[in-house]
Amino acid sequence: MNKIKSWLENYWYYYKTHTLLGIFFAVFFAVAISQMVQKDKIDAYLMYAGPVSLGGTQVEQMESSLEQVMKNDYHGDGEKNAQVLTLFLMNNQQAEEAKAAAREQGIDDFYVDMDYMADARQQFDLQFLAGDCYICVLDPSLYEEMKALGAFEKLDDPRSEDGYGVRFWDTDFAAFFAEAYRNVPENVILCLRKVPATSLGKRKEAEKQAFHADLMSDILAFSVPQ
Repeated sequence: MNKIKSWLENYWYYYKTHTLLGIFFAVFFAVAISQMVQKDKIDAYLMYAGPVSLGGTQVEQMESSLEQVMKNDYHGDGEKNAQVLTLFLMNNQQAEEAKAAAREQGIDDFYVDMDYMADARQQFDLQFLAGDCYICVLDPSLYEEMKALGAFEKLDDPRSEDGYGVRFWDTDFAAFFAEAYRNVPENVILCLRKVPATSLGKRKEAEKQAFHADLMSDILAFSVPQ
């Protein structure tokens, strides 16, 4: 027993740094692999971007709502899994309006972290460049900006005023799952991204977008159960 203890103490003295680094990288790669495997199991993605922050159990409820209307699972493994990306994103005008509203309520130290907003904007742009989120629920200013760039598919829906987007809260889907989307602003637009130019010609990306297009159709066609 003393020999084992002595060996361990000697080993720790000479190899402490190597051991800690080994443990660190083992944990790092285990987490990375776990995340990659988990991402492989996600069938559908939705992105919300707007001036109201969403999170916690609400995101889980939003994901559940998508899984409930999803007719098929993209990976064919018998499980339906959705992931929602939420981006708290204000433009300068919205930030100033938020500050003014706070001052009216007597909150003088209200602060909008524009560095955080810049990071959120970068994530937003990356999604449109090469992201997984084809179904989007967007603040009108973001929607109009990306529509001008030709980023959206046309929608065959009479509720669409411009042929590309539908007011999210005009859908039965939103009405039925209102609790899940309780903090989502009333003026957001539901829309479907095109395959980005960086992925044109890639069969898997086209299949992924087509799956989301089918899910989008299911969302738009959803009716409140009688």
